[in-house]
Amino acid sequence: MAVGINHQDRAGPVKNGQPAGFPQARVVTLTECGTHAQIDAAVGGFRGGEPELAIKMAGTAGGMLVVMDRGFPGVALWKAYTEAGAHLLIRARSSVAARPVEHLPDGTYLARMNLAGQKGAHPGGAGPGD
Repeated sequence: MAVGINHQDRAGPVKNGQPAGFPQARVVTLTECGTHAQIDAAVGGFRGGEPELAIKMAGTAGGMLVVMDRGFPGVALWKAYTEAGAHLLIRARSSVAARPVEHLPDGTYLARMNLAGQKGAHPGGAGPGD
């Protein structure tokens, strides 16, 4: 990190109320799977979250199939990427994807996401039976 910048927001570990170690930053990248080329990156403070950084890159993902891990599901993130024209494949905890829509031959299933009971969890709003 650059010298002379106020590192208060980027501070990492704290010990006995005092900063410990070096200032830290959080980085999220949009990486192409085949070549591992980094298409885009967002950098933020250590105390910030990865989903918020991922939202900043949504505009770059138009027309792509974006694969996300289970720490990323969220209504704001989902809407940002779908509005940018991206297609999403998100691995989710079973509590988030508890309502199977279609069972697949390999034993996995496609599900309607339910994020902490939020009605707007699916981009089209609440589904039938909600």
